[in-house]
Amino acid sequence: MRSGRRYIAQLLRLWQAEANGRLGWRASLQDVATGQRRHFGSLEALVAYLRELTGESGEQIKPRRI
Repeated sequence: MRSGRRYIAQLLRLWQAEANGRLGWRASLQDVATGQRRHFGSLEALVAYLRELTGESGEQIKPRRI
């Protein structure tokens, strides 16, 4: 995690949009504390950003019991 943060609050919005005759998922994340919003053209881009934000790489993530 950047800056040693242990808690991140984001509002996630997902919707489908058509491009070139195909439906795809779009997303936005809004930081609850600052109101800053980021937009993503694909779920892959969203996941890549979340990995960067949390300092996780795909290989390190293990399922957690809740």
